[in-house]
Amino acid sequence: MLKKVLSIFLYLLIGISLTGCQSEKQASATNQELEFPKLKWGTTEAEAKKIYKWDTKNSHEIIGKNSKVIKLETKRKLFGEPTGRIEFEFYNDGNDVYRLLDVTAYYTKEADVNKILNKMEKSYGISIKNEEQYGYLPFADKQTFGILSLPNNITTYNWKSKTISQTVSDKNQLQDLRKKLKKYYKGIDNEENWDTLINKVPLVKVFIATVEDDEQSPFQTKVVFDGSMLFITDQTSEE
Repeated sequence: MLKKVLSIFLYLLIGISLTGCQSEKQASATNQELEFPKLKWGTTEAEAKKIYKWDTKNSHEIIGKNSKVIKLETKRKLFGEPTGRIEFEFYNDGNDVYRLLDVTAYYTKEADVNKILNKMEKSYGISIKNEEQYGYLPFADKQTFGILSLPNNITTYNWKSKTISQTVSDKNQLQDLRKKLKKYYKGIDNEENWDTLINKVPLVKVFIATVEDDEQSPFQTKVVFDGSMLFITDQTSEE
């Protein structure tokens, strides 16, 4: 779903580890829930469609087993700069209602990443540049967590919400959650993997990613809002 080197790398990411001082710097942020503009996490597909106004002429959808992606071709300005495409991913909540899981906005090459960054920092607080990325190691069959290295031509600016361990402190509740999360994340029987998942992976992550010297792609900058961990945790807590 994500494109070429930049997208392959970023697709592997399930979490971002940021420094502890970031939460203090974000205290004055106007959007501390790290929500995509005009939408809330869990917004239905129908509600999002009314706001961002897509139809069969300017978009197409990809339907998966339990998910749906809407690819909206647009020049709509987002954080002060024109986009080329916005992709909305929704997940079936079990009642045949598709709810917002993540959003990726792709910018044209003419977009000024510094202007995007300045606008976003006004809403979400100070970002952390090129922080260590935690995720399943490639070719490990989703069994092993580790630090993923950023390619030299990629720069990221990152924001994060709280982690699982910061929102669930009761040990019994954590173990119950661990059992339920096994169907989503392989390898968390391993204590090191589990520790990484609950302590390093935020429930919501937001980042700007730019790639240099990639003439093959029409987009060199994108902004990602990923609420997948929040959704999965909410789903398992309701089971």
